[in-house]
Amino acid sequence: MVHHVLLNQNYIILIQKQVVLKCLFLFTSENLRNVAFYLHQNREMIHSIKVAPKETKRKTKFSWTRRHFEPTIYEFDNQNSGIKTNISRKSSILEVFQTFFSEELIEYIVEQTNKSFENNTRGDIHSTKATTVPEIYIFLAINMLMGRIHKISLSEYWCKDKLIRTESFREIMSRDRYTLLLKNLRFYDNNIMNHDPIMKRRYIVEQLRTSFKSAFYPFEKLCIDESLLKFKGRCYFKQFVPSKRSRFGIKSFVLCDIQTGYIQDLLVYSGANMIISEDIPSKSIGKSGQIVMTLLKPYLGRGHTLDPSWIIGIAVPLYFSNYIKTSKPNQRVRNGTKK
Repeated sequence: MVHHVLLNQNYIILIQKQVVLKCLFLFTSENLRNVAFYLHQNREMIHSIKVAPKETKRKTKFSWTRRHFEPTIYEFDNQNSGIKTNISRKSSILEVFQTFFSEELIEYIVEQTNKSFENNTRGDIHSTKATTVPEIYIFLAINMLMGRIHKISLSEYWCKDKLIRTESFREIMSRDRYTLLLKNLRFYDNNIMNHDPIMKRRYIVEQLRTSFKSAFYPFEKLCIDESLLKFKGRCYFKQFVPSKRSRFGIKSFVLCDIQTGYIQDLLVYSGANMIISEDIPSKSIGKSGQIVMTLLKPYLGRGHTLDPSWIIGIAVPLYFSNYIKTSKPNQRVRNGTKK
């Protein structure tokens, strides 16, 4: 075999390959003495080989210039801020809940749940009864009530024991019907398949995002931070955040109105390949910047002031004029830089 060597580095690699191949051939021939002799004979050549250093990735450097700069400050008009739906302090709890969970959304859940009933029917007489919009509202109300009244197990909510029973659950819905709805509840169409990690919840999440934004317009100051919804079930993008109170759960990036604490918008974190937005490229501002700009897109150029508790990168302020940055109490500052 004839090798044309042009560079010293290629020559070193070629010698390494020849030494290894010859050693392997001798080992397969079980001639260990020849192996020792060959290595001893070529010891000077082997020790003289220098491994080429690995190439390190160069970090992107910013070129800074000093000049007089006057940023464009947008005046904020707070006349448009506040509630944008027909609810008030006199509104009932159901009316407030229907602001976010509209009847159209419940009808979609009913449709998909009834499809699940049809697919899972196995001679059970209760499975033939389709669910309705009022029944799903009752089902959701029971689940929210369970968050206020804690029991050891699900069966205790329908227990007949006078010491621990709660009559309201038995009066609203039977235990068998509740468990049947819980088993067949669906928020998605099984016929539509894609690679979205939260495909089974995507429609509900997008509808809630639309409802959040249409029901309220924020005041001047906005805040972006991480939120952890407590969850210990089976989910591959479940996060463990020791600094949070819940520690285990589903992480979301949340845009909030500082004055009221209202959740204006959110993005569910579903892993490194989470679907954010194709309209905003991540090459120039990074993944975190893409998340921030997706949440802030409807409010750019309207005079809002961003006060992020979440560190969002250096390029995002270039897109957002009224920008302020605060320091968290647990962030240490050394030589003027955060650690």
